Amino acid sequence: MKVCIVTDQHLSTNPRVWKEAKCLVEAGYDVSIVTKFNSSSHRVKDYEMLTHLPERIAYIPAYSTIKEDVSTLKLLIYKGLPKLAQIIKRWGIDTRFLISNALHTTYNIALQQSADLYIAHVEGGFYVGRLLIKNGKKVAFDFEDWYSKDYLVSTRPVELLKSLERFAIDNGVYITAASRSMAHGLSTEYGSSRDIDVIYNGFPIEKEVKQADNAKPVLVWFSQTVGAGRGLERLINSLHNLDVSVELLLIGNCSVEYKKELELIFPTGKHDLKFIPPVKHEELHGYLSKCDIGLALEDYYPESRNTTVTNKMLQYLQAGLKVLATDTLGQKEIKEQLGDAIELVSNNDISNWSGQIENLLSKNIDNTEVVKKYASLYSWEAQEKKLLYLVKNAISA
Repeated sequence: MKVCIVTDQHLSTNPRVWKEAKCLVEAGYDVSIVTKFNSSSHRVKDYEMLTHLPERIAYIPAYSTIKEDVSTLKLLIYKGLPKLAQIIKRWGIDTRFLISNALHTTYNIALQQSADLYIAHVEGGFYVGRLLIKNGKKVAFDFEDWYSKDYLVSTRPVELLKSLERFAIDNGVYITAASRSMAHGLSTEYGSSRDIDVIYNGFPIEKEVKQADNAKPVLVWFSQTVGAGRGLERLINSLHNLDVSVELLLIGNCSVEYKKELELIFPTGKHDLKFIPPVKHEELHGYLSKCDIGLALEDYYPESRNTTVTNKMLQYLQAGLKVLATDTLGQKEIKEQLGDAIELVSNNDISNWSGQIENLLSKNIDNTEVVKKYASLYSWEAQEKKLLYLVKNAISA
């Protein structure tokens, strides 16, 4: 049996597709991934990742916008059409070129795979998925994010994305979302009574969970980029009111300018501030497991961010950390299951952030129990079972 995953992103920037493809290949399915290339550095990382998969997987770029891959004329067309689409958008008209450069090319390549099941990811995949269904193919749709309520800028084709989401929910052979909150939001938005299954962005169970043993408690936050608008300024302002001395560890790329901004408002002398550059995914668990509290400082807006459960939150729990989290719908969802290991704070009021940090530090929580709950509810091993059940039923239907 053959499954074709349709996306519009590099494998190395789309871990959900990577985990899905790996799971299906190991279960005996022939898998192809149809996507586009737009970065030579990401392409190198893609193929490095693929060396860890069996040969039954085919990684197929429908087209490339990398300069050295295409003629000057074709590159001008690929780059020019989205710019023209942005001009047309001024008149309130959404076109597919606001999503990607050449989605009909992706569709034609995907169609050639003659798969028993197609799984559509991200905005470009949803557009292609609609075309595939109209051609009589079985297509499942995965809401990694709530696309019509994410990254809201003036050129965002919101109405087109809404039509794709409604079509997906009405016509997909199955639908998955990254959280119960998102699934509920989508069902309410589109007045649908059909089931939307939840597959969390979990990671495999780690064999070893280290105990933090720090002279000073360590609070950790990580991302590819340490930058403004991530809640860090509010967190640092709250540390002025924290009586317990702590270390704040920030992992990610940070500009010299922004580092200076944080250092200016940080209560140096009372607490310590440490920066380290991004670490490889396989090394991140080791860093996190040496910390005491993970920081999940998400915003309420846009709605996609409010309803999602981030990789960050799940990786903290995978490492057995306590978590200070803003009270978004997605993070409330995890709090319901993990209880005392998570303290929620308001994004709009930092007055009790220091108190909630002190509460977490004072709690005697067995991190092995946190890891056990993570493993049973949110690990990738738990998600694989749901995915394989859905795929098997979809193909046999």
